[in-house]
Amino acid sequence: MMSIMRNAKSIARTAAKKAAHERIVSAAARAIRRSGYDGTRVADIMKEAGLTHGSFYAHFASREAMLAEAAGRACAESAAVAADVPPGTSKKWTILLPASHQIGGSPVSTNAPS
Repeated sequence: MMSIMRNAKSIARTAAKKAAHERIVSAAARAIRRSGYDGTRVADIMKEAGLTHGSFYAHFASREAMLAEAAGRACAESAAVAADVPPGTSKKWTILLPASHQIGGSPVSTNAPS
């Protein structure tokens, strides 16, 4: 009976850790799209994820490790949106960049691939 209870607690902890990890990666992916790499701070991401800054290292070895996973997520999400453009359609997409990456103070516009 005791081993069943311990096993259930272990499963619950594992599920909670996976859910927290998911919240961190999602918040980081949003932050990368919003502010770029340089504007993405661990403290801000953890606050957005609803977790303490100190718990960050239970999920990632470094800021760079988190950013690598989050960048993959951000790219996959953007690719999924772009995939919804019907073939043969030329749809104008505006990419909003942080001020430090804008050309002449304006966001860069491009056409989505058809």
